[in-house]
Amino acid sequence: MSEPAARLFLATPPGIGAGLAVSCLKTARAAGDVACLLVRADEDGGHEEALAKALIEAGQAGGVAVVIEDDAALASRLGADGVHVTSGARATGAARQMLGEEAIIGGECRGKRHEAMDLGLAGIDYLALDQRLEAGGENMLDWWVEMFVIPVVALHPAAPGAARDLARRGADFILPGADMWESPERAARIIAETMTAIGEGETS
Repeated sequence: MSEPAARLFLATPPGIGAGLAVSCLKTARAAGDVACLLVRADEDGGHEEALAKALIEAGQAGGVAVVIEDDAALASRLGADGVHVTSGARATGAARQMLGEEAIIGGECRGKRHEAMDLGLAGIDYLALDQRLEAGGENMLDWWVEMFVIPVVALHPAAPGAARDLARRGADFILPGADMWESPERAARIIAETMTAIGEGETS
């Protein structure tokens, strides 16, 4: 059986400890096709370096790319795979210049078509957006999938039923429910259910 085209994109919740985060990541990696982990910044825009370092090591050991939110310098210092930029095309260009062509540079769009296109022109490796966003009377994710080849991340956490629909619509990466970070057991169940739903969506 071939792997589904849509893969999983994880994002850390606020306040999680390194031990729990690593355990849930390892379980998720074993239960499904996890492509990338986004280490989110805290409410003040900073990062707990011990958490980021532990997740980078655990992710890369299992073939999961790890990107740091809005801190290219930290990504470079800790050896992350790249950076996830939330502040526009100019910042993505600066991140590319700092990290080089081999780094993963993702851009997060907050809901304007011109913003998404500017990010694409800036050389992002993926566009991340809330799949519920609308612009110009059209769903942003559907518009992007139809118009562009740059991969798109559906960034709002998706229950299995929603993941099924996203896979059918052509999302490249899907964020599973945030409650997967509550325990390794919960991570295993949610990831397995999400993978099943993705497979159903791509064959429907």
